[in-house]
Amino acid sequence: MGIFKNILFFVVVFLFARIDSSLARPEYAVKYGIVNCTACHTSPFGGGVRNVYGKQYDEHNLGNGYTSYQDIASLDMRAIALYPAKAEQTQNGLALMEVAPTGNIPITKTGDKVDSRVVISYGLGGLAPGLREAYALFYTADEKENAWLNSLTVGKFVAPFGLLTEEHRTYTKMMTQTTENNFEMGGAISGDPHERVHYDFALTNGFQSGGAFTNNDLSYALIGNVRWNPPSMPFFVGASGALHRTLTTKSYNPYADVLYAALSLDRLTRNRLNGSIQTEVVWARGWNANPPNSNITYFIPSTQTSFMNAILDTQSFGWYLLFNYDLTSRLALVYKLDEYMPNSRYASDAFIRYGYGFKYFISSNIDILTRYEQSIAGRPGVYYTDSQAARNDFYIMMHLWL
Repeated sequence: MGIFKNILFFVVVFLFARIDSSLARPEYAVKYGIVNCTACHTSPFGGGVRNVYGKQYDEHNLGNGYTSYQDIASLDMRAIALYPAKAEQTQNGLALMEVAPTGNIPITKTGDKVDSRVVISYGLGGLAPGLREAYALFYTADEKENAWLNSLTVGKFVAPFGLLTEEHRTYTKMMTQTTENNFEMGGAISGDPHERVHYDFALTNGFQSGGAFTNNDLSYALIGNVRWNPPSMPFFVGASGALHRTLTTKSYNPYADVLYAALSLDRLTRNRLNGSIQTEVVWARGWNANPPNSNITYFIPSTQTSFMNAILDTQSFGWYLLFNYDLTSRLALVYKLDEYMPNSRYASDAFIRYGYGFKYFISSNIDILTRYEQSIAGRPGVYYTDSQAARNDFYIMMHLWL
């Protein structure tokens, strides 16, 4: 019941908070009914380096930065602070999560139109070091043209699976290893057969070996994604599927399916309320072992060997919900709910986390996200002293970009 009380609290805020609508700005492109991510990003999948329009759009009417008129060079820096509600818990403090310079270089052009480009991003932070993305992007049609095949991507890239968000700690991403830096090398095609429809299809290899040749089993993954924005409706919906296979053994053959959606409160209420809601629901099998999913230890401690063995071949279920409500152009209220069931048949063993706080834009290129996150481990014997997913935290992230 505590979860629903928190949701009710934010619904009340949505209904009765007074805001300056002239300063309000939506969080997501869903406000404009855009399903093609190249409206703001270089990658056809979304996420990663932003183009010039994306840089300027993300400045919340607070003034343009010096680097907002070019997209050849970018920088993304994040610092994270994690403080547990109970002092005896470990793994806390302040850390430089990432410093990621990115080069986005046009290679060939026809007139003013770029035909191909190379994108390279490298992580220098202590928590996410190493090569992040390195791919060549070939355009087979104009970026704004409706075509079954708009682009070909070759190299190391973030997989087009589900909603590509900045929430790397989201349970649906952790349960399927679909955060960043998942694969070493691959190719993908993307298209916009209709102005309301976008698709991606990728073939890539590897289980997070960091791009190096290793003695691990040769592996590959097929990933499909499709997104649709109904005409004149204030939301889009999407679905993705990922199938992983190894060539030499049958030990790790996981798969996952996801349904996702985003809703614009601006369009729904004709700008009487400003913000967005997004959600993602995931079903998966084969991801409850380490390897291939090292994140499983975030939920299940090493002392729970019987629990771990019992869920190795079960279907897991996860979902998350994120509310963003813009009070002003600088300040937004945030509510986030995560749930992960290692075995979808036993809802009582679920891990649940809900957090509430705010995001504040210090300037056009710097924001701070602050949340208090309360976690619940339904499985008997899983306590906050030995499971990250059973502890309550104060979570702070500073994000700076150029």
